[in-house]
Amino acid sequence: MATKSKTMDDEPEGQVVLGLLGDHPKTKMLLALLTNPDRDYNLSDIARMADADRSTIHRHIDDLLEYGVIKKTRKAGNAWMYQIDKDNGAAEAFANFEWEAIKALGESRDGDE
Repeated sequence: MATKSKTMDDEPEGQVVLGLLGDHPKTKMLLALLTNPDRDYNLSDIARMADADRSTIHRHIDDLLEYGVIKKTRKAGNAWMYQIDKDNGAAEAFANFEWEAIKALGESRDGDE
């Protein structure tokens, strides 16, 4: 029985990467922050966008800060705001991977028609 391969038309952009790498919270957090890399978000925003509990985001945020892929931008009230660090090579590589994966899957779909 033939199976249909997934393409970028089957899923939203972030879902392509989640399909390839799995839905680990850190992956979901990075994808959420890449949605609008010029904007900063608090933990609740990231949790909503990543479809994860706030406690899960809180548990993983320090790891992403240590890797330097995200950064604290400012404090809004009592809440820190976070943003993808566009100057970090690993963050840039992840964003490029997302784009290239989407593009490659789209091209493979176009070649199948």
